Amino acid sequence: MPSSPQPADAPIKTAPDRRKRLSQKAARAVADSARLVKGADHRETRRWDLITEDGTVLGYVEPSYGGTGRTGRNGSPPHQR
Repeated sequence: MPSSPQPADAPIKTAPDRRKRLSQKAARAVADSARLVKGADHRETRRWDLITEDGTVLGYVEPSYGGTGRTGRNGSPPHQR
């Protein structure tokens, strides 16, 4: 019998937990209760973290200098593809 690649006292590996998809209503509730907080590297990146009530980081927001409007970036017409 071939030897096991893991030591005998190693913990048994299991499949990673699958995350359940939230319903649209539940996802909206999480997003609405989240708050924006300056990121750790805010001075360099101007990035803000989106954090839930329990401290989970959902993502981040970066500034868009110049922005975009209905007529295109900085008032110029949008590119035609």
